[in-house]
Parts: sequence; structure tokens; C-alpha cells
Amino acid sequence: QQRRAGERERAELRERLGWGSLSDDMKAALWPIAVGRDNIDERGILQVSLAWSYTPTYRGADNRGLDMDINVDGDAVIVGQNQGTDSADPEFSEILMIEIDGAANASDGWTENWERSFKFGGSGVERFVGARRGAVDLSGNSYACGRRNNDQYAVTKRDGADGTSMWLKSFDAPNGGTNAIAEDIVVDAEGLVYVAGYYDDAVTKLDRWFVARHRPNNGNRDWIVDLGDGRPVGGIEIDRRGDLLLAGEREQDHVCMKISPYDGTPYWVSTVPTVEEEFLGEFTDSLALDPDGNPVFAGAVDT
Repeated sequence: QQRRAGERERAELRERLGWGSLSDDMKAALWPIAVGRDNIDERGILQVSLAWSYTPTYRGADNRGLDMDINVDGDAVIVGQNQGTDSADPEFSEILMIEIDGAANASDGWTENWERSFKFGGSGVERFVGARRGAVDLSGNSYACGRRNNDQYAVTKRDGADGTSMWLKSFDAPNGGTNAIAEDIVVDAEGLVYVAGYYDDAVTKLDRWFVARHRPNNGNRDWIVDLGDGRPVGGIEIDRRGDLLLAGEREQDHVCMKISPYDGTPYWVSTVPTVEEEFLGEFTDSLALDPDGNPVFAGAVDT
């Protein structure tokens, strides 16, 4: 945090000085206080250099890293899928989770703290599970969500020390629906786990949103709420008050909503209409909150 504060102060100083218009001699004289150790180009923009790169030890067919979070120790937790060595079918995958030491640097490369590839028990195809996204909590534990190969969504909690399973659970969609998929996961300060996803309606077969809350100690589900047509492909976030923000798509429009963490009741729903009538639809691919808790999302238009 101290380093980030120093970077902000130097950035503000460069802006006040009009860094891009200064002569080379002036830049050289002011470099220690205006730049410091950072690599700044002539426009005053901080340049990022590669510290290390990483390839996991599971190298079967079609392994994928899908999401990454930084835990309280500064370590990188990667969530993905391991297809194994004899299957290229995503229906027969395992969740792959890896923790990389955040202290790695260009001189010593990376250190893998732990690496786990896992699925449900049993002998049938329902034991396989695909990942979507991950999360971390304030105690250093790691989480992942996705879809089990039995029409249920899946969620797991892993011990931050070595990646061993604290619990791995799967649950049905609401209202008798099928093909439930947990698209994103977030954990609050108390360790409560929230997942947002979608499922196929039992009658219409159209996609419908859901959000669910799970207990930190055993993964049991407190509640699940249907939020109507659409998909929360943009994900789920928690603001400073503990309220939940979701973003996705519905009826060819971008949709963002704020809901209660206590029972999933929506506080408000905001729709951004399709920009052109001839476009087929709009898709919200990512969601983030600004320092004031306002949701910001990005997506695409399918033409």
C-alpha cells in the first residue's frame, strides 16, 4: 500500500510538471523524485516489465487457465480445467487449481506452492466437473465454481496452506431446472460464499439467472434465488456495504443489478438497451466496482 501511495504521488507530480513536454535535461534532474525506481516513458506512463512466466506441470490435452486471484499473502491463485492425457472432451474434465508464490521475481523465477486437480468421487461420468472462475478469502483459502457433469452446479473450498479440499459440493438448479452452471464466485468478509450462474428453464428451456449463498464451514446452501431470464456472464462482486452486484445479458441487452446478501432480493435492476436494432444481442463479459462502489462493466455486441 505504501508503494502504491508513492506511485500515485509521483504520478500526480509528473502531471503537474507536464512531464511529456519537459526537456531531457529537466527529466534527468527530476527523475529521482518524479520517477524513482519505476520505468516511465516520455509521456509519463508507467511501463510494466515481465517479472516471470509460468506453465503448470499438468500438461495433458487442452488444459486451460480460466481465472486468477491474488490472496492475502500476495500469491497468485489460478483456476482452470485439466482435461487429462486421454480426453479432449470438456465434459470429462477436472478442476485445476494452482497457487504461485507472489514473491517470485525475474531473478529466481516462480515457485509453485501447491497444485491440485480434482473431481467428484464415484465411477460414472457425473464425477467430472468443469471450472469457470475462482475467489479467495481473508484467511488465504481458495475457491472455485463451475458445472458438474450431472446438471448440477459445483462449488469448492480449498485450504490455502496446501490446496487440500475443505469441501466440494454440487447443487440442483431452482424450480426443477437443468444444466446449472455457476459462472462466478465471491466470498465476503465473514467467509460466506456467493455464486451466480444460470440454468435451463424446465418448461421453456431458456436461460435463467440464479444466485446462491453457501456456508463457509461446510458449503451447504443457505438459499438460491431465481433472477429471471438471462445470464450473469459478467460475474458477481461485493461492495463495501456487503451488497451484491451482478452483470450479464437479458433479451439482447446489458443488465446490471444490485441484490441483498441476506436473501437475494433485488434492490434495483438497470438495463442498457441494444445500441442498434439490427444487432443480434449484447454480452457483458466482465464486471468491476470503482472506489465508490459503482459497477463498471465491459462487453461486446454480436452483429
